[in-house]
Amino acid sequence: KGVTRRARFARGIMRSVARMTYAEVQAAVDSDTPHPHVTPLWRAYEALKRERAAREPLAIMLPEYRITLDEAGHVRDIAPKESLESHRLIEAYMVAANVAAAEFL
Repeated sequence: KGVTRRARFARGIMRSVARMTYAEVQAAVDSDTPHPHVTPLWRAYEALKRERAAREPLAIMLPEYRITLDEAGHVRDIAPKESLESHRLIEAYMVAANVAAAEFL
């Protein structure tokens, strides 16, 4: 349904032997081959996305920009960054965590 059933807060340390970029996550999602770690996260994200759409929140979609500097530190180029659905996946989980923390407090 896209709603938090329960939340628990504890001190912890995250350690990871693997790292995926946004582009790698997006490629895993777009692939016909299910990824053992990405697929369950993506399915939960789709539920969060449906719940968010039902709330009809204000959506401000502003592009991010990549600024390239030359050797002297002067701006050489400003170009929009590609916006992937995998970026919104991470954002949805961060929002869910922040809501859970606010409700806890």
